[in-house]
Amino acid sequence: MTARGRLWTARRRPIPRAGVVEGIRAAAVDEPDPERAVGRLLGELDVERLAGLLFFASGRRDLAGIARAFASRGLDLPIAGCSTAGEIAPDGLRDDSITAVGFPAAGFLVDLLSFDGLDRFSPGAAQARVR
Repeated sequence: MTARGRLWTARRRPIPRAGVVEGIRAAAVDEPDPERAVGRLLGELDVERLAGLLFFASGRRDLAGIARAFASRGLDLPIAGCSTAGEIAPDGLRDDSITAVGFPAAGFLVDLLSFDGLDRFSPGAAQARVR
């Protein structure tokens, strides 16, 4: 879960009503401590029902600490993150926060792929790996 070369992909599972996936959850926290922030996020996301989690954190945050806090939970869940210059949260725009979106297993399959050497990134090669 480093900033170097992670690509997060989500493939939708077929669901009865096209275009509707119930259970997508979002949460945001302003807590400065990474351990407490991640604990609060996970408490709001119904983690047991998720196929994957995507979080967005201010670049002013301790990103390595956030990654360690997620990793220390021992979750069997793909988690990817991205630094931001502002976060879109359930209650509107925020600054210097962490926002997370959880994708329910009932509607999504999530895989993580790592692409090293992003300075030589090839969309064609990436597309071939994803397929």
